[in-house]
Amino acid sequence: MTVLGELCSSLLECRLVLAALPGEVDMIFDDLEAQLAATQMEARQTFRAASLLRQGADLDPRWGERASRPKAVFARHGAAVKKGARRVVPHLSAADEFFDVLNDPGPSDLVQDLPRGDRPKCPVVGSDDSQPCNRTALYLGKGRWAPLCRVHAGPADRELYRRNQQADADRYEDRDERVLVLGRAVMDEWIKAYEVQLASEDGDSDSDQSSQP
Repeated sequence: MTVLGELCSSLLECRLVLAALPGEVDMIFDDLEAQLAATQMEARQTFRAASLLRQGADLDPRWGERASRPKAVFARHGAAVKKGARRVVPHLSAADEFFDVLNDPGPSDLVQDLPRGDRPKCPVVGSDDSQPCNRTALYLGKGRWAPLCRVHAGPADRELYRRNQQADADRYEDRDERVLVLGRAVMDEWIKAYEVQLASEDGDSDSDQSSQP
């Protein structure tokens, strides 16, 4: 489990560095990012499956002579639970727990995030005394609604609506900035480690040369 946890940590570091690299190199890393993300997910599932084995979770008999892949471990445990075994909750690595917190921008507060149900409607009636507008009123955030829709709302309510929309966008910008800061910090650590290793190798080389007659 320790080695798998370190593997998850290394993959997280790679993704953080890759997030910061576009600011250092004039290249696009989309393909590499997609492959790293898929590899990180595989490592995550491998750690979780290994944690089931570590906790002694009951498993259905394996289907062949070979060891089970992570997906098969989950399936075998699920089959055992259906037969009455106790369900065991798989653990996440510390790196994946940190990644989930880091990657979470926080709760959204937009109208589409609200529970489904009746929404306030705009009551404005046209000049020809026809049917009311009946569009959904503007949602201003924190459970507040404007009395009118986006078309008929006044400047003050439109500004409150805009600020709530911007606050939602800012959550993702803040999340991305945290990722960039951490990515740059990991890059700095990698560079320092490389320089220390290089200095050590140069020192060993000088020592060897000085010891020769």
